[in-house]
Amino acid sequence: MRLIAILALLASASAATAQGDSHAPVFDRMADTLVAAASRADDPVPDRWYAVGIRARHARWHLAEPDDGDGWYRRTGWISESGYQIGLAACGPEAGVAAFGFQLRGESIEPLLDALAAAGTLTEEEGPGDPVWRFEAEGRVPARISFSVVCTPEGSAAARTCQSHAVAAYAGDPREMSCTAP
Repeated sequence: MRLIAILALLASASAATAQGDSHAPVFDRMADTLVAAASRADDPVPDRWYAVGIRARHARWHLAEPDDGDGWYRRTGWISESGYQIGLAACGPEAGVAAFGFQLRGESIEPLLDALAAAGTLTEEEGPGDPVWRFEAEGRVPARISFSVVCTPEGSAAARTCQSHAVAAYAGDPREMSCTAP
């Protein structure tokens, strides 16, 4: 009888995991990364690349001083927790990081929105197209965060899969919205 109770408990835990409950820590880490990487509100100059690499302690990436190029740079990495991984890109001019891009498995951005709301103030902005939110954390420059979802076509030979993409832009440069994660 105890064995049946233990198996029932494990089955319910597996069901909760399948519904996404186990992914909450990775979204908390993503929200922490956005807060840590944002410039201070009293000094809104983008933070140097190496400073963002140090403060964004949950991110695993190779940030280096940018190479010579067209004036806009992109570095990639990831945030992982409990077997769930979020792709990450940091983008900006030579002076520092001005935007972050994230790539998530699946169609739902609700866990991410919950984590952002817990880390600061999150308000949806009205407008056409994909949803856009304004994210404000105490003492930090606010970010505009846009989301989009890309799925394989229904009825295709491949199984239906979806990827959610988010871009957090801090400085208002139009190039920020091209900061896509791998």
